[in-house]
Amino acid sequence: MQVGEEGGPDNTLVQYDKITPEDEDVIKRLMSLDFEREKVVSAYLACDKNENTTAEFLLQGVDDE
Repeated sequence: MQVGEEGGPDNTLVQYDKITPEDEDVIKRLMSLDFEREKVVSAYLACDKNENTTAEFLLQGVDDE
């Protein structure tokens, strides 16, 4: 694993080099909804960095087991 990468919830790599300071603010807000950082970042990137879409996705529990 390289610097700036961490295993995501499904063991895929989450690339943190794509995260800007503005994205960090969004991620912190989404994490305040009681989601783990890795899950938030994965969903945020999958939702094309759209905060509202990511929140809806996370709150729906689409990938919960």
